[in-house]
Amino acid sequence: MRSLPFPLFMFSLLLATGCGGLTQTKTTLKVSEFKAALDGSERLTRSVFKKPKDRENLSEEEIQKVLNAPIEVEFPARAGVVVLNSPFTRAAYAALEPGDRAPQRLSRAIERSTHFRLVSDISPHLADGQHVESLRELAVRYRLKYLVVLNRRFADRSHVNGFGWAWLSLVGIPFVPAYTLKTQGLFEATLMDVRTGTFLFTTQVHTQAWKRTTPFSTEDKLAQLQRVASLDAIRLLAKRFIARCDKVESAAKGGLALGLRR
Repeated sequence: MRSLPFPLFMFSLLLATGCGGLTQTKTTLKVSEFKAALDGSERLTRSVFKKPKDRENLSEEEIQKVLNAPIEVEFPARAGVVVLNSPFTRAAYAALEPGDRAPQRLSRAIERSTHFRLVSDISPHLADGQHVESLRELAVRYRLKYLVVLNRRFADRSHVNGFGWAWLSLVGIPFVPAYTLKTQGLFEATLMDVRTGTFLFTTQVHTQAWKRTTPFSTEDKLAQLQRVASLDAIRLLAKRFIARCDKVESAAKGGLALGLRR
């Protein structure tokens, strides 16, 4: 039997080895990576936003990178609820008053959904920063993938009602409910992706409450009225928030547009 020339033998050996290596090599892609490879978009794996001291507007390339990146969600995941009273400054973190159970109600309602393994309350006293990126740092210390930013605003619309004429007789002031306590509120819950620093969505609920009362201790009565209104609003907010999570997860899995992917 005639043997192969040495160069041809080596070429055959390398070819056989290479084919064997290709047969044994496995490439694992996440669904999001596969979709990104198909449409040519690049996954967003880190934040492109800057802290105020380095503040510059995003470049056109950065804007397009964020908008073109596929929406990714990792449910179930760990999350936390932080309460803000105003835009992102050190004073923005709300100091919760004793008896204010609204944030805890939101945390427990979200935790009962299938999207989150654990939802932690966030202590505003641990915040160390005055910008949006500080929210990410705070969430990282809790080892959270998502942050639920809760914002509440109330407007006082109290006024003297039609029984005000009774005040003309000083005897009627302590007994006649001539003062109407009225409050209107706006509740917002925003889901923040800690890894990328982007907001996936915001859910809003408007609420109002009123009560006729005497003109004594009106500030305490108004605060109590707002606490009761908060609990009702939080129930609806949690329901809408979970429904929005369902839509975002469905869009991410199915690659649907829904105004979310692009």
